Amino acid sequence: MGVTISKQGIEAHWTFTTAQWLYEVLLRAVQSLISAKEVAIPLLQRFAGVYIEDGSSIRLPDGLERYWRGCRGGNAQENGTKAAVKLTMRLELKQGTLHGPLLQDGRSHESKSLLQDLPLVKGALWIADLGYFALVRLARLSKAGVYFLMPLKDRVVTWLAGKRVDILATLQAHAAQDEQEYEIMLGMAKQVKCRLFARRATDEQVKRRHAKQDEYARKHGTTVTQRQRDWHPAAILVAVQEPKPVLPCTPQAQSHLR
Repeated sequence: MGVTISKQGIEAHWTFTTAQWLYEVLLRAVQSLISAKEVAIPLLQRFAGVYIEDGSSIRLPDGLERYWRGCRGGNAQENGTKAAVKLTMRLELKQGTLHGPLLQDGRSHESKSLLQDLPLVKGALWIADLGYFALVRLARLSKAGVYFLMPLKDRVVTWLAGKRVDILATLQAHAAQDEQEYEIMLGMAKQVKCRLFARRATDEQVKRRHAKQDEYARKHGTTVTQRQRDWHPAAILVAVQEPKPVLPCTPQAQSHLR
């Protein structure tokens, strides 16, 4: 553009204010240019909104550690990440709108995302992965009339027909069934009434999940237990309770959510 400026001049303008301005430009660009096609599945129309939330981490140069702290993990096979930034986003399927990306330290848990401060309306459905599983949050969503759908975390206190059960043992006792469904209560002090769906995974799905377990264990220097292996033959989902199943275990419904 015909402007002459020295390297020192550029460096003088590369400030926190500039970084914040660029971030605001990013958010405007996302809101203006990035959207998804509206989903007109009749199953989803019963909800006031259908939100999918997730996060992703980006490794940064070590020199940025003081600004964006990484996990600093690692073992003999992998080096730790001194600096990283995590971006969290929430996609609303019915309208195709996107909230975020919001930034936080790479070492921060997804549950610490600023998106958690954005309330969901009564009658909405919130979908997230296992990283967002927290009984306190699920109890809060249930109290607010928000439905949720997510994998069940192993070892969570589970009640079935008034009795405390090991849900893995329950599923294994009926392993001959391709699909299982139970009305359960989760937690001790913070109890959440839920509906549990379990569908037998294919051999290919089990193989892929076990490979991910092995990769995670290699990166973190841990060992995969037999219980962790056994947990994966069934695709387990937990949905908040209502008189009829929130998401019927039909192939059509499952394919839409994939």
